Amino acid sequence: QPPPAVGGRGAARGGGAGPAPPPVSDATIRESVLLCAGFWPLFLFFLVWSLHTRIYPNWSAMCYAAGLILAARGVSDLLEKYRGIEKPAQSWTRRLVPVWAALGLVLWLMAHAQAPLSGLFPDKYNPTARLKGWSDLGRHLDDIRRAMPNPDKVFFFSDSYDVTAQLAFYVPGQPRAYCADFGRRLSQYDFWPGPEEYEGWDAVYVRRTPFSKPDPLLPAMFLRLGKPEAYASRHRGGPGRTFGVMVLQSFTGKWPHMSKGIY
Repeated sequence: QPPPAVGGRGAARGGGAGPAPPPVSDATIRESVLLCAGFWPLFLFFLVWSLHTRIYPNWSAMCYAAGLILAARGVSDLLEKYRGIEKPAQSWTRRLVPVWAALGLVLWLMAHAQAPLSGLFPDKYNPTARLKGWSDLGRHLDDIRRAMPNPDKVFFFSDSYDVTAQLAFYVPGQPRAYCADFGRRLSQYDFWPGPEEYEGWDAVYVRRTPFSKPDPLLPAMFLRLGKPEAYASRHRGGPGRTFGVMVLQSFTGKWPHMSKGIY
């Protein structure tokens, strides 16, 4: 009795579908489940929430690391699939080398060639424009503080938490900065102590854009309001952001809380 044919019906025909793919290991499955758990729930949550309100990209930043690894694994598996079908000289890996090189060049130019790019694109189309001028602004604010009657009794604040964080970093000496709540979303600054203890001090109010008109709550917060200034900052010899700066004197101790618990 002849032995059974190896490979079954396909082998008897001389064809077959080729070698079976290697089995997926338990470790690979566990890694995939962990990456999916770290990416998809958070990403889908903010994706659905974005249909109802404005979402900032950094809110879902915790899932980006897992998402990038998942994407890289998917691309790797796709390339492996085509590498096994096509000839090496025509493989997708070699075809995509110019794409990777072009993407790397574009990212390098965006990071290191800001001076010529700023002349080609207006600020509203240049995502790095908001990063320019902070160091110069910090020095300008320090000059304002030194020119005030009591430089040691001056605090800085803004109406947006991102500007507040930049003030605390770029102003020389890195003083503590505060974020006034004129009706914005709550932030970490609303859970930290405010400047109420600095009653009688002077302050410098900084906005991310020039003032159209002073906030109506300022007269209740300070006895004397200075003239708003539109400060055009500089960055490496070129233009930076234009900020609104106002000097305020004699803090009354009244600090606004207008958000009503909105996050």
